[in-house]
Amino acid sequence: MDIKFDFTIDGDPVAWKRPQYSGRSRKFYTHEKVRAWQTHISSQAHANMEWGTIPEVPTKSALELNMDFYMKRPKSLPGKVTHHTKRPDAENLGKAVADALEDILYYNDSQVVKQSVSKQYGEEPGVHIWGVIREGET
Repeated sequence: MDIKFDFTIDGDPVAWKRPQYSGRSRKFYTHEKVRAWQTHISSQAHANMEWGTIPEVPTKSALELNMDFYMKRPKSLPGKVTHHTKRPDAENLGKAVADALEDILYYNDSQVVKQSVSKQYGEEPGVHIWGVIREGET
């Protein structure tokens, strides 16, 4: 039996960035903006668990994950421009969300067998996440 999920995270999307190495502390660290965005996604996903829009337990099954990112439209941008073709790129936006949903929606993002990511200008910034958990398919 397939399980559908559908929820929205409000806020300015932040793209995943490669962890940086600090020579002083000799450790790798995640950028603060990325960490804050992923924490926000996690807290909103947990709230959606309580509302019943996503399963309460991470799945071990295969899943399809779709993400539509909505970016703020600059006031100086001509009205005829409809596509968001500037940075950040869609792939890294999706990576940040996929990593943040680990241990919440699924155990590892390798379980995602089909992924779709789009970005466009919108009234309110955020990301709409939806998909299907393919129960019984591991």
